Parts: sequence; structure tokens; C-alpha cells
Amino acid sequence: MKEISRRSFIKGGLAAVAAMGVTVACGPQVPPAESHPESENGKETATGAPAESLAPESAAEGKPAEFETLLYDEAEASKEEETDVVVVGIGVAGTTAAAGAADKGCKVIALDRASGFGGTNNVNTTGAWHIESSEQLKYDGYLTKQEAFEHIMSGTNYQCNARLVRNMLEVSGRAIDIVINSGMPMIYPFAMGATDWLSRGGHVYMVEGLERVPYLEKIFEVRPNVELRWNTQVTNLLKDGDAIVGVLTGDKDGNTVKIRAKSVIVCTGGFLQNKEMVAKYYGGAELVPQDSIYNDGEGIRLLQNAGAQMGKNFSISMNEMGAANFKATPTFSWAPGRGTNATFYFPNFGLMLVNRAGDRFMDERRMCEATMYSGEQALRESTYYTIVDQAFMDKISTTPVIDFLGEGAKANMGMALLAGFEGVVLDHIYDDFEEAVSQNWAYKADTVEELAEHFNMPNLVKTVETYNAACESGVDDQMYTPKEYLIPVKTGPFYMVEYNVGAWLTLGGIKTDGNLAALTSDGRAIPNLYVCGADADLWSTPYYQGGSGLGFCYASGLLAGESAAANAGM
Repeated sequence: MKEISRRSFIKGGLAAVAAMGVTVACGPQVPPAESHPESENGKETATGAPAESLAPESAAEGKPAEFETLLYDEAEASKEEETDVVVVGIGVAGTTAAAGAADKGCKVIALDRASGFGGTNNVNTTGAWHIESSEQLKYDGYLTKQEAFEHIMSGTNYQCNARLVRNMLEVSGRAIDIVINSGMPMIYPFAMGATDWLSRGGHVYMVEGLERVPYLEKIFEVRPNVELRWNTQVTNLLKDGDAIVGVLTGDKDGNTVKIRAKSVIVCTGGFLQNKEMVAKYYGGAELVPQDSIYNDGEGIRLLQNAGAQMGKNFSISMNEMGAANFKATPTFSWAPGRGTNATFYFPNFGLMLVNRAGDRFMDERRMCEATMYSGEQALRESTYYTIVDQAFMDKISTTPVIDFLGEGAKANMGMALLAGFEGVVLDHIYDDFEEAVSQNWAYKADTVEELAEHFNMPNLVKTVETYNAACESGVDDQMYTPKEYLIPVKTGPFYMVEYNVGAWLTLGGIKTDGNLAALTSDGRAIPNLYVCGADADLWSTPYYQGGSGLGFCYASGLLAGESAAANAGM
């Protein structure tokens, strides 16, 4: 397969970026295999996360998994300490939460189960959507807080917590400045004249994976009042009456520490790795996880056991390729050039998509024109399929991929993804398809009837007939997909690929007030307890603004840190 890697693209300079004049993808990415010396044989693990993070030792061996809230005076530990603020989780939100509290004068202890920043989602992201950062303010016509607020609220039909969104936007620029001031190499599409919403707020990393770790460490080297404790699990929140007054922790050696704190912030990264929680909050769906193994809902369970109420908005930041499969190895691809199966690229071409019954279920152009936030319709199906014919396979194996992308896709697809397609010819597509067949997530047949029988799709034959008629007339009166995306399925043999929904993180969690205090079911703030990042109910359904998944994590972290500091009397 003739491809250029995204790493080569990023390090090749900014001229190509400016010349392309397209939107920057602000969704998470997978660290490259070469950046993980601990990964087996230099290869990425099945989930794309570092191998180290996929086999964590139990940080609190022998401790109950229920995360029950305990009375402080009754909790037993080998050691007892005091601090102003405890931060549970040192991912994206935890980083700015700890820094924000420290900058207000607090003594902070931050805890995480990972062995270091390399095991957190800090290294698994591409870029973030931020408002009025120090870099944006250098340019006329920068995106203002008012513009961003009105865009988010009206675009989501006012589903979001308006006060919280307003407060996050207020600190948004200062949140990303914490990262910028660490020296983290970044590019800014708004500095290149880009005017779309995503680019106007885009802050994009120029280094990926473990290359970011020194810059993340520097954030805390200049903040000596923050102590980072890795390989540490919070087993219980501790209370005194209705108030949370600390945490009980255990490390991998079995040591237990009871920490009394004036404020506790929980930000452990959501629950994408917890299949039961995903099924509960996403209508029975399964999601292929593309985040840290530690994002298993631990923080949300701690918060619920303290009386906190889950919110109502649950959406996803979808894989840019629109495709993944639990049976594949690796299970997903986020962009070309990652050594993954090229059949994952097919949804980006606007090909016909069907559900388990063989019915179309969406306007397929959305999979390539709104790559990261087209996920709600696919999420409803959980498993979905594309079907192509021999004519398509012959053409895709010899023709540059960029020729298969419609003008709408080129105008709206994220820059990193679009650049990854530049110069690519899928000359190994038949081998990749056979690999998918061997892994039981693809099938080839001489007729559509055979495909329908193999996948037990009672409506597939009729669906293909109707779709082909639309291709001939140029008018799709079923899903209103534009003519440029209608690709006929006529010439056998036929090729069908099965997909699951790949997601970067769960978006939705604990209800909060406007300052990220955790709320009970009756809307009462739990004293001293705060929640931010993917553990909090920050987003709308569906996920609306690309890059806000990461941007809101950063901003909510800073807001929670400063709120916790004020609560601690700082």
C-alpha cells in the first residue's frame, strides 16, 4: 500500500497545511508504535493504547470493587496525610485541575493508576477547540467567548448546561495556555487564515505519543506544590456527615494511605472500557474503545456511591474513519498509514451502509463530511455494514483514494485525515479484505442473495435494488444522499464488510452545577466534591462541535481546580 504517514505529514512543515486550506481534525489519535518502547515487538496493541496500559496491576489488591464511600474516622490505613486538594486522575482534565488549584496556592496531591503520563489520554489526542487563548488573541477576528457560546447552545438546541458551558468558555483559553506555556509544540490553523468553526478554535499538537511526556512533566516541574502519585488507585471516597473529606488509596505494593482534603476532584476519563456501563447508557450498544484501559468508569462509580446523579446526555467522539471491529487486529484505524486494515477506510467514501436487517439507515455522506461527530446514527445500530462490487474493488485498488472523496468530504474532513489520504493507492486492498474474511468480519459472494443469506439480512436484496435505481436516476428519495456519493453495487462478485462503532471516549457523566460541583438527584451540591472531564455531564447529544471533546476536558479541569481551590479557602 502506497501511503504517507501522518508523522511525516506533521513533521514536513506548515506549508502543506496552509496550502490545503482545510479543517484541522481535533480528535484524539493513537500514539505511534515506535513511540512506545514497552510495546511488544514495536507494534501497537489491539486497542492502539500503549501495551503497558493494557495490563495494569491491581493497585489495590484485595480491596472491594464497589468503591463504597466510607466514614473518614472508620477507614483503616497504614498512613494518614492532609492536603488542600486531591485530584483523582491525571489525564487531560486532571492535568489542568491540578495546575489550576496549585496556581491558586493549594497544596495538591494528584493520583492515577497509570505508571506515568504515557499511560493516560494526554498522549492519545490530536488537538483541542479552545476560545481566546494567548495564541488566538494575536489575530484579528479571533473566535470570541460570545460567538462560541451562541454557536454551542443554538447548535445543540440548548441541551447543554448553559451556565457550565459559559464558565468553561471563560477559562478555555487559559486552560490550553497551561499546555502552550510548557513549550508543547503546536500549530494553529486560525493563524493560517482558516475560517471554519473547527479551525478557528483549533490548537493542534505537533508531537505525538511519548514525545509529549517531557512537556507534560514540565507543567508540574514549575508547580512544586503538586505531588503526582502514579500506580495508585483510589479505592474509596471518605466522608464526614454529608461532606466528602478525603480519599483512601492503595498502591501496587499493597500500601494504603488515607488522605484528608478540603476538596476532592474526580476526573478518571469516563467509562468507554466498561462494557456494562456502555450498554446501560448507550441503548445496549457496543463501542470499540480507543482510549486508555483505565477509563473503566471507576471515577463515576466512586461519585455515584457518594450520592451523585448521572446526567442525561450521552454521546460519543467517533473514530475519524467511522469504522472499527472487535474481531480485527488492530481493532480500528484512525487514519491511513497506521498499518491497519484498509477496509476501515470505506465509510469515508460515502458508500452504502446497512444495518443488521439489510436496511439503509442514514445519509452516507455524513460519514465523510462530519467524520468525528457523525456517530449517533451508527451508534443506534451498534453494528453496521457496507457492500461494494467488483467494479469498485478494481477501481479502488488502482486509483488514488483522494479521487473517491467528494468535494463535501474534502471541504469538511479533518486535515490530518485528508492529508493521510494524499498519494494513497489501496493496491493491497484484496489482501486486506481477505485478512478481514479470515478474522470473520467480511465476506465475499457471487450474488447479493448469498451475502443476505450469510449475514441473515432479510431486506438486503431489496435494499440493493432500490439503491442501484437511485444511482441510475441520480435521485435518492430514501435517505437523500447526494448524487456524487451514490456508487452502484451491480457487478459480482460482491464484498461486504462488518463494522462496529469506534469511539475515543464516552461523553456524558455526573450532573454538576456551573462550577463542577457534583450534584445529587435533588440538585444539591455534595460538599467538597467536584467532577470534570469525561466523568462529567459536559456535552450535548449528539456531540456537536469537533475538538470540544478535548477542549472541554481541559477547560473543565481548570474550572474544577479553581472551584476546588476557592472551596478550600484559597
